[in-house]
Amino acid sequence: MSRQSDAAQAVLAALASGAVDVLDNLHAPDYVDHSPLPGHSTDVCGLRERAMVLSSAFYDTRVRSDVLVDHGDTVVCSTRTTGVHKGCFLGIPASGRRIEMVGITVFRFVDDLVTETWSSFEVQGIFDRLIPAPRSAPMPFAAVAPAVPGQLAAVAS
Repeated sequence: MSRQSDAAQAVLAALASGAVDVLDNLHAPDYVDHSPLPGHSTDVCGLRERAMVLSSAFYDTRVRSDVLVDHGDTVVCSTRTTGVHKGCFLGIPASGRRIEMVGITVFRFVDDLVTETWSSFEVQGIFDRLIPAPRSAPMPFAAVAPAVPGQLAAVAS
């Protein structure tokens, strides 16, 4: 692995653990986050805030990251993050539920420092876990089964 790959994986781990000093050491002063959390800035300060939000909202957080591309100034990592929801996250109060999130982050480096990132995470799964849908009464068989003349209609009645 390259220094950039090691740095990218260290950034992902630091975001989950809240190790903001690691973030300061690995990012360029003119760093730009193209996928900030809602309401957060796109600079290193916003990234530090993200780390603090994540580490205060989740515990027992584990990040598994695999380098998919390591080419020149670009590193692409796939990640699988798990943890337990212990504090407010994006307005959702602590639920104690275990979450899992998968995503991809693209890192661009200049002089061994991260200058830009683009992230995409599957967040619907997190919201589905943190805000379970209300249970509804089961639908009667006739309401969900297609009417087949002479067969299912007779069974449903």
